[in-house]
Amino acid sequence: MKKIRVGIMGIASLIMLAGCNVPSQIDININDTKEQSKPNKVQEVQSSGPSASDNQSVTGSAATSKVKPATDSTTTTSETLQKKSVKSSYPVKENAIEEDTWYWRITEAQVNLRKGPDIHSQSMAVLERDEELEYLHHKYIDPNDERIWYEVQTWEGKIGWVSSRVIIKSDGRYYSGYADTEEIDYWQVTVNQANLRAEPSISSKSVGIVHNQDYLEFLQDTMLDPSDGRTWYRVETSDGLIGWISSRVVLRG
Repeated sequence: MKKIRVGIMGIASLIMLAGCNVPSQIDININDTKEQSKPNKVQEVQSSGPSASDNQSVTGSAATSKVKPATDSTTTTSETLQKKSVKSSYPVKENAIEEDTWYWRITEAQVNLRKGPDIHSQSMAVLERDEELEYLHHKYIDPNDERIWYEVQTWEGKIGWVSSRVIIKSDGRYYSGYADTEEIDYWQVTVNQANLRAEPSISSKSVGIVHNQDYLEFLQDTMLDPSDGRTWYRVETSDGLIGWISSRVVLRG
């Protein structure tokens, strides 16, 4: 019986020792496992959702993507409105002064003769100051800038449009393409004194002086000086002096 008790007690002791040691080892392993697994779980949780910086990035990206369409839309709308705002010129009625006008004279140094009655129309020629244009009695208005345009013809036969802002009414005496020029036999001086010049230019030397009411025989030769728009006639005085006289100082005799 003693041997059996001792055996039983020995076994009990071993079980107790084993019971003490095993849980301790298990706890340590479990704790180690828990400690090792915690960072992994936290990391998985953190990586599964966006971080604060990701939120900012996404928000910024979303904001940018929203702005772009607005800008494009605004630009498109602006361009569409701009296209819609452009209107074509249209004819309007002449006033009494325009109805009585047959020639316009250029008042600026250089002016474009345009193909159509608007400022964006292609230029056909450059007109000089004091150049005269025959008025063809077609008047248009451009509603985009309220400019008035007149259809005119140059002495060379070019037909186009000129703005009312750069012309004044004229009597046609400077128009070198004047239809009746070939039929004129004499010009009469209209100023107190005028130079008869060697060449058809204001800078040419004087070959003589003519006076008011003098009659000058027209030799059927006409020249236009493009530098100042003056028209010159080749004439002969009663004394047989031949030279050029400016159209600005004579009238049909």
